[in-house]
Amino acid sequence: MIRDDRSNVTESAEADTKVKGIQRFLTLPTAAATGAFLAFVLIFVLGNWVIMPLITRGTDVVVPDVRGMDVAGAKRLVEEQGLVFVNDSSDYATDESIPVDHVVMQSPAPEVSVKRGRSVRVTVSRGAPKYVVPNVRGISLNDARVRLEQARFRVGNVSYVLRTNEDLSEPYVQDQFPDAGTSLQKDAQVTLVVSIAPEMPALVGRDFGEAGRTLAAMGIQVGETTSEPDENAAPGTVLKQSIAPGTRVFASDRVDLVIAE
Repeated sequence: MIRDDRSNVTESAEADTKVKGIQRFLTLPTAAATGAFLAFVLIFVLGNWVIMPLITRGTDVVVPDVRGMDVAGAKRLVEEQGLVFVNDSSDYATDESIPVDHVVMQSPAPEVSVKRGRSVRVTVSRGAPKYVVPNVRGISLNDARVRLEQARFRVGNVSYVLRTNEDLSEPYVQDQFPDAGTSLQKDAQVTLVVSIAPEMPALVGRDFGEAGRTLAAMGIQVGETTSEPDENAAPGTVLKQSIAPGTRVFASDRVDLVIAE
């Protein structure tokens, strides 16, 4: 009986020792870590479901419509709404209907509700597309007109100059403005200078003023002008011309005229 009592006492002591060990374990760093985890969970729940809704309540704004506006005005309007204006210089579009440096597209779209601080990215117009002026020197005026129209340009002012040598070929484009290779917008005008060797018109019997205007339009220079009496012609009528009608005229030629007194 004495042995049994001792055995029970020993077992009871061992059980007490285990319980105390478990209690010490729970009061050590493991218990601290468990408490920290529970605190984190509580803070997370409160932050996402209680605090953040209170902070963000009422911060939704409507994205303004800045399409068609100039960049400066669009930026000002976007920032007034508490949004961030983003104009990427590499993001642009050619658009004939929207002027240069005006907004073509935007993202997010207009009238969409977003949080303050959201970025609004825009695509800016670089204006109408440009085309390269073709070279039309050395070809006829008609061919030059066709070539320019095919390249989406129009023939502007056409002036004529007399040739400096006795080239009897058909009239051809001697010069053009702007020069070939220039980039212009659609329907821009190209001025042409056409080299000609015109035939001298018949001037005898015509009024001197009228004759002078005809020669000027053809680029033909008037040389010496003299007068003589003629009972059969009205005063100021051309009586003679030094270059016969139908003769090719070049830049070095001058036509002398005799006018009735």
